Amino acid sequence: MKITPEEIKLTPYEEEIERRLEAGEFKTVENLEEWKKKLQKAAERTLKKLEQEELKVRFRSPEHKKKAIELLKQYFGDEVEIVST
Repeated sequence: MKITPEEIKLTPYEEEIERRLEAGEFKTVENLEEWKKKLQKAAERTLKKLEQEELKVRFRSPEHKKKAIELLKQYFGDEVEIVST
């Protein structure tokens, strides 16, 4: 599942930065292209983390755990990764 810019909720701190950027309160850095690349990579890492979702489940019996894993694999196929069995 891909996250669109409209789905991203900014924190109050991020909203303040965005407001100040739009108001022209920041100065251009000398090595702008280098900074753009660094920030782009940081944004890509952040979005990748947001796209990954984890679920922790505890079972009362090994049989229930085994059945749940089977059902998850059956339903999601390659889209699910079982980290610990």
